[in-house]
Amino acid sequence: MPCAHCDADVDGGCTSAAGSSFCLLEQLREAQDNERQPSLVDHAESELAALPGRRTNARLMLERDVVALVALFEAQRHSGGSARFVTDALDRLLRWKPLAPSDPA
Repeated sequence: MPCAHCDADVDGGCTSAAGSSFCLLEQLREAQDNERQPSLVDHAESELAALPGRRTNARLMLERDVVALVALFEAQRHSGGSARFVTDALDRLLRWKPLAPSDPA
């Protein structure tokens, strides 16, 4: 059954990395409704929609995946140094690069 909020096709809605059953995107949107400030998710959705080219089903699925990752990052409420650490580490790990310098010994 698809999640009513982000279309993830899982029973009971989305599941976080910790295994709790809830939709991260919906949780973030509820918090934003209370604050109603522009969010990183809003920015990501806007930027992805502005990319040139046809928005095929495959592209829409990829955009949804990117927005879900941005929502997770935003829900973790990183700031300054922790945000930089997480984005730098994630960038290197996703490109199969080591985080620590190799030991020439």
